[in-house]
Amino acid sequence: MLSTTVMYFVARLPNEDLMSWGWRIPFLTGFVLVVVGMMIRLGVEETTDFSEVKKAGAVQRNPIGNVLRTMPGRVLAGIGLQAAVIVLFYLITTYMLTLATNVHGFTRGDTLIILLIAGTIDLFAMLAFAVLSDRFPARRMFLIGSVFTAVFAFPMFLLFDSGNMLLMTIAFTVALVVGHAPTYAVVSSLTSDLFPASIRYSGVALCSAFAGVAWAGPTPIVATALVPPDGSAHWWPLPVLLIATVVISITSALVVRPKAPAEEEQGVEVAVS
Repeated sequence: MLSTTVMYFVARLPNEDLMSWGWRIPFLTGFVLVVVGMMIRLGVEETTDFSEVKKAGAVQRNPIGNVLRTMPGRVLAGIGLQAAVIVLFYLITTYMLTLATNVHGFTRGDTLIILLIAGTIDLFAMLAFAVLSDRFPARRMFLIGSVFTAVFAFPMFLLFDSGNMLLMTIAFTVALVVGHAPTYAVVSSLTSDLFPASIRYSGVALCSAFAGVAWAGPTPIVATALVPPDGSAHWWPLPVLLIATVVISITSALVVRPKAPAEEEQGVEVAVS
């Protein structure tokens, strides 16, 4: 929301000013968020599970090495869990906004308004689903959101292809609120459940980093290769791409169950620091 708001006002600058100095504004304001993020992180206490690991003197000397050596399958599962979550989000927030500008003639400001509306509602939806995940199984919520993403893939692009700003806003909002929000709200919880407490942080960090490389970066590149953003090709490969990532996410959620407490430290090399 903050980045989109900043970009909306920056995009209203004359093109010459935008290209010469305006583009620096979002990067400079980003440093403020880094400081805020550091303050929040430093104020967060360790989890009870990890505090018990530290008390027992079972902190890992090489947690990343242990994760990759003993649980590569769980790392792959954690990466797979995020496939549809990330691809849906980056299709909407990068590629489809460019398509709206190039094909449907929207201004940069128009596309950012659409994104701001959909993203704001998505933010509050994620908070609501996070609260609901304390009452309902996180995996069930993840599967429901993933299935909806697949079901709504073609309708979303049909609404987008209308070239109508209201219909585009509805398409993005519904996709983010019902597809992205319930999955994103719980995917970190599902990922953390894959690893025992002594290596959990490293396991989750590896999954998140590799998922970004595997899904976030390539999404606009692959989408552009499949459907050039100049309107020269039909959009049907894009919902097919999205559905394929949903299959990956659902498979990852189903084939790997969380480790039971009795299994947590089995097979994990524990080294006293």
